Amino acid sequence: MESWKKKREWDFIVNRTYVPFSLSSSCFNTCKKYLDKVLSVPIDDIYASYKDDNYFGKGSREAFAEVQLKRLREEGPAFLWHMGDICEKEGNKLLAYTNTLYASDVSQKSHTHIAGVLMEISDRQRAFSVFLLYVLSLDAFLDSELSRIIKKYVTDSRDILEWKKVLSEPIKLNEGQFEQLSLLKILSSIGDKKDITGENKLLLKGIQDHLKRFSWLSLRWLIGKPPSSKDIMERMEHLFDIGEIPEKIKMLEHKPAEVEKLAEEFIKKFSVEETDRKMIYMVKEYVYLRTYRTDVINQALFHTIPFLEEAAKRLSISYAEILYLSPEEISESLRVGKLLSKIRIDERKKSWALFRDVGGLLILQGKDADEFAQIQDFINEDLKDIKEISGQVGFAGKVQGIVKVVLTPHDIDKVKRGDILVTVMTFPSYIAAMEKASAFITDEGGILCHAAIVAREMKKPCVISTKIATKVLKDGDSVEVDANNGIVKVLKRTE
Repeated sequence: MESWKKKREWDFIVNRTYVPFSLSSSCFNTCKKYLDKVLSVPIDDIYASYKDDNYFGKGSREAFAEVQLKRLREEGPAFLWHMGDICEKEGNKLLAYTNTLYASDVSQKSHTHIAGVLMEISDRQRAFSVFLLYVLSLDAFLDSELSRIIKKYVTDSRDILEWKKVLSEPIKLNEGQFEQLSLLKILSSIGDKKDITGENKLLLKGIQDHLKRFSWLSLRWLIGKPPSSKDIMERMEHLFDIGEIPEKIKMLEHKPAEVEKLAEEFIKKFSVEETDRKMIYMVKEYVYLRTYRTDVINQALFHTIPFLEEAAKRLSISYAEILYLSPEEISESLRVGKLLSKIRIDERKKSWALFRDVGGLLILQGKDADEFAQIQDFINEDLKDIKEISGQVGFAGKVQGIVKVVLTPHDIDKVKRGDILVTVMTFPSYIAAMEKASAFITDEGGILCHAAIVAREMKKPCVISTKIATKVLKDGDSVEVDANNGIVKVLKRTE
């Protein structure tokens, strides 16, 4: 019997939209080959994905957490700091490697050279992907530890929530915040909105420099497209209308110092014990690492684009089509000089699934993908009749508006000023949409998540961790977001 036809025990882990190529490079977070080089975890070495739902072998997340917490109990906070340091060190090494490749000319390289580079990039990304789960698996522990510490010194429930928001803020800026700061600084030199034009050569130079550093942020898992100068100018016009440019620049520039200052105020005010103080700063570091680790993978994937474009050309398929292949399939096709006969891209466009075990990685297509999902019981519940959704408060407030569901960076442009942004989880690539939206609703997340942090910065109502918002709400639905109580009500369904 083929391995994929064997029934396995799974835990649903996350809903994310991938293409086969990008998922093939990051689904090794439970792979023993790479785990054992960092920190061995006793888990079932399997991974699956079907229709954006992703699964680990049963008990994997808990096993990751338990192994790390055992080491924490034995070695103290130094262990988790060490793991964080390794994550950043390995991430920076990966980007140093892919940055060099991105700048190279691939047009004159041989089929074999391009195949080898794509496999080398994938192998390095797969080795780094273990940090996706090391960090993620500690979310519940870090959240409960922060709550425990605050409740030890604070009794009022409202004060507890406010302090939790303050103490969960990371000290370091992430790449999305650096991108916002860069754009605001360019905008600060504009005296009049009419100067935001392609005729302004100084402005164009600033925009080109901005795009050179930050274009990758507009793609997530290779989904989306790099912004144009026109796209950036449209964002600038919107930000100019909102105003307060100097204040926003000051806020972002001073944010690291301000975040640390507020933490120290809490520590001093309540005479916080040293062990609790260390844990507060540990939480801040791991909240930062949540975004850092996916930023690394998305930037590294962006750096593969020239190689993917060249490979697509040589295999006589489009760039969009080559994303339906795994690195192994691309490399093998290049080595024989044509697309492998077993690959049916048209079928994959209709339905595909990924299955990985110790024997390797397999992209299932068409009927095989659907059969795999049936065998593994990957069935989605029908939630269309639900009229009210509850979640956790990310930032308080109450607004009404029209829903725009954003599942990938391709959906960003449909968000207009005042719309309600509904998504599985926000990412730095969604900032342009978040600037326009009047409120955010997410399926996932906690008080430490990206959506909650950005909502606090932008002071926009935010309801997180609804679990089902993207499955219940559709584009055009009219809703009320009561982020004072964590409730979303459907006022009118779109026809």
